[in-house]
Amino acid sequence: GWSVEVTNTQFGLSQTVSTDALGYYTAVGFFDPNLPNIGFELSLSNAPASILPCGDPVVVPVPSGASSVTADLPVTLETDCQALWVDIGAPTFRPCMNSTMTVQYCSFSGFLIAGASVEVTFDDSLSVLGSSLPWTSVVGNTYTFDIGDVDPADCGSFTVSVQVNCGVQVGESLCSEALIFPAENCDAGASSWTGASIRVESACETDQVRFTIHNIGTGDMAGQLDFIIVEDVVMYMSTPFELPQGGQTDIFVPATGATWRLEAEQEPGHPGFYEPVAWMEGCGGLNTPGLVNLFPVNNTDPFESVFCLEATAAIDPNDKRGFPYGLGDERYIEPNQSLDYLIRFQNTGTDTAFNIVIVDTLSGLLQPGSVRPGASSHHYTFKTDGNGVIRFVFENVLLPDSTTDLEASQGFVKFRIDQQPDLPEGAEIFNSAAIYFDFMDAVITNETVHRIKEDLLVLSVKEASVEGLPVQVLPNPFRQWATLRLPAGTQVGHGHLKIVDAYGRLVSESSFQGHELLLDGRELRAGIYVFQLFDGQRWLSSGKLIVQ
Repeated sequence: GWSVEVTNTQFGLSQTVSTDALGYYTAVGFFDPNLPNIGFELSLSNAPASILPCGDPVVVPVPSGASSVTADLPVTLETDCQALWVDIGAPTFRPCMNSTMTVQYCSFSGFLIAGASVEVTFDDSLSVLGSSLPWTSVVGNTYTFDIGDVDPADCGSFTVSVQVNCGVQVGESLCSEALIFPAENCDAGASSWTGASIRVESACETDQVRFTIHNIGTGDMAGQLDFIIVEDVVMYMSTPFELPQGGQTDIFVPATGATWRLEAEQEPGHPGFYEPVAWMEGCGGLNTPGLVNLFPVNNTDPFESVFCLEATAAIDPNDKRGFPYGLGDERYIEPNQSLDYLIRFQNTGTDTAFNIVIVDTLSGLLQPGSVRPGASSHHYTFKTDGNGVIRFVFENVLLPDSTTDLEASQGFVKFRIDQQPDLPEGAEIFNSAAIYFDFMDAVITNETVHRIKEDLLVLSVKEASVEGLPVQVLPNPFRQWATLRLPAGTQVGHGHLKIVDAYGRLVSESSFQGHELLLDGRELRAGIYVFQLFDGQRWLSSGKLIVQ
């Protein structure tokens, strides 16, 4: 449904309610009959660009003695664009267990969109068992679902049952993508846009990871842009690139079992929201699982949705996650990065749950009017008030208890929200939710936290093109002690070792002589570090350390 903001004109209190499938909505307000300005002011909350409200907010006076009023909120839908939106999600992935994924879609166009379809590309480790809407074709892991004609401002959803492969390791990231067609970008872009459009992809080859940067647009790039490659959480390299129309370039990194990520700049003035990023986890082994969601994966256009979730051995039955997770224990994210929240619930009682209400009091550092309700396991009504409190109301869901049907006892809901603009470095965003099952006391989820930090990847590490002395680290990963060994015969007279964390902070330094030194890691917290070796002022080598 659409979000309608309803403001009490007497007291200035606002609430946001969602329309049902037919466009109807209900709001309740209280007034003092002895005071003036009894009425409501109506407006669309966070309307998509293709929905154009007709003029100023609608003011609806309440006649003396009336207990209810009815008012239409006129809008004009953009008739020049096929504006489709899609979202995909799931509650959990457990090895050898089934899970139900939900694909939800909506149209924000003012005309019928004929012959729409959704392509879902499932993670290699997910096996499709069935779906509520039959698929029409399968190519590899990509399933096509014909959803037919989509009416103006209409929404729909379907579910897909999958099984997680038994070989999946706990912590491994499973990523799937949904793309709805026709995929039309309703943003024309800046007048200065050259027509170039940058897309990126990744592939695991025998002994290397290949990243490919494409220009799939209608014009050449105006000049050089930059890309960066991150190994786990450490900057690996940064290089400029420039591509003609139809051009591409390949970048190769070693298949070490690390989690690799490439971020490329998009052509200036490019329409839409797509940010060129690609990643690869577990190529050449799975040494550092669970790092994919530290960074954003879903900064893309409305007609595309990417969902990544780690495999778990067990789950907290009622919890909340905020994506991206953020870097380090501090959970650093950059300012103005949108947050995707996943709230999971499970009936752990002894009887069927009929109605479920999720109440989420948003941080004051988030914009309540920017909430975009997303995919869910069950149909819900979305509501919000003027105090930054949002509600997801699941009526008559008949959720069985976990001892009767473990899989069916679980559910989830997603939503996306924007930060307040340009939050200062160090700002902290906390969030939790209360889950009510029928008339039981609320179950309070864990509290998520994100902290604002600019320029996350500023650590200066020697680029791959710079040849340093080969260094053996034995063992790596390690818990307490590790040996750093330079090639035999190397004599270092004034050796100096520096260890920095993923944010460039110096955490340890020591001196050594010869070609071997013993590293004491007992004071280091578990995580990923970079070592740098010097002989006097001369740089010798650098590399990665993993402390368990």
